[in-house]
Amino acid sequence: MTLSNKKAFKAAAVQASPVYYDLETSLQKAIKLVHEAASAGASLIVFPETYLPGYPFHIWLEPYGAWLGRTEAYYANCPTSDGPECKTLEALAKSLDITIVMGCSEKDHGTLYMSQWIIAPEGLIAQRRKLKPSLMERVVFGEGDGSDIRVYDSRLGRIGALNCWEHNVPLIKHVMACQHEEIHCASWPHLHDNMPHHSLGYSANTGSNRAYAIEVGTFVIMSTAPMSDANATHICGDDPVKRGMLGTGGGCSMIFDPEGREIAERLEHDKEGLVYATIDTGKCALAKSALDTVGHYARGDVFQVIFNGKPRQPLELLQGQGQQRPYRQSRAEIFGKVASVAGHAGSGRELELGENNFMGGL
Repeated sequence: MTLSNKKAFKAAAVQASPVYYDLETSLQKAIKLVHEAASAGASLIVFPETYLPGYPFHIWLEPYGAWLGRTEAYYANCPTSDGPECKTLEALAKSLDITIVMGCSEKDHGTLYMSQWIIAPEGLIAQRRKLKPSLMERVVFGEGDGSDIRVYDSRLGRIGALNCWEHNVPLIKHVMACQHEEIHCASWPHLHDNMPHHSLGYSANTGSNRAYAIEVGTFVIMSTAPMSDANATHICGDDPVKRGMLGTGGGCSMIFDPEGREIAERLEHDKEGLVYATIDTGKCALAKSALDTVGHYARGDVFQVIFNGKPRQPLELLQGQGQQRPYRQSRAEIFGKVASVAGHAGSGRELELGENNFMGGL
């Protein structure tokens, strides 16, 4: 028996690495994982950060000039949202009746974005981009905008996604909580406690995802990509210093319930596979009966947040008598045909997703 009007379903968190930096081979591996999840009865599968075609760890291990030679090959293996890889995943989601959340280095002309494609059986729900790349990532990747901090209605429930250190930004969590997220898809690379900064490692970031589940009142499906020896060799060669810094393994995929419990069976940190758990979105409301950070546990009279949810446009063309048209169609318009992005009516503190700004009470 479920606690909401939606059926409980099975979710899968991927713990597997792509084939660095080979887009086609990595896609074929992803397809096998999706088939495996669907065969096990899963209705949702979540992939790691930049799974296609792999996280560019070389940017952390070498100075800019030393890794420029990798740039052309890496760009050539990054997918586009209108390319064959996305279309293949859309067809796969439809044929298997499964929702796929794919992390990718998405190419948009001359810029890469750390993207997550939410692909439901009925099509592409979201093409969201990491709001602020972390540390060395800023050398390679562009930034998302406020339109990417969204929660979407789907047949499974209200679903959203974030990459890596976005989970450590309090205001991003607040914006997601204001949209009453029920199913959160968290995409990460591999995580080791021997990282140069402790907050980059396993202990800190599994903790941040557990805290996210509690603070937002949502299920969290956390996907990671353990570093294989073959991928470490691709990045480091035989350099013992680089290999020591990068490490291998570091998988820690998990599923948390809205009260912060681990509800999946862990894999060893260097093993690949899928972890599963049952998601009953009615339990989100049950958890919030004790702690609702944007409801009864909020103080809107004391704290307010102003949020710009407008898609960033590089240029607006004026056409005709005072009419304005965006030079680039917004992602909200593109995906509006597939999924509703309207906020739920309620306390008056929720996001008005059709507007450029909202004020949310803490």
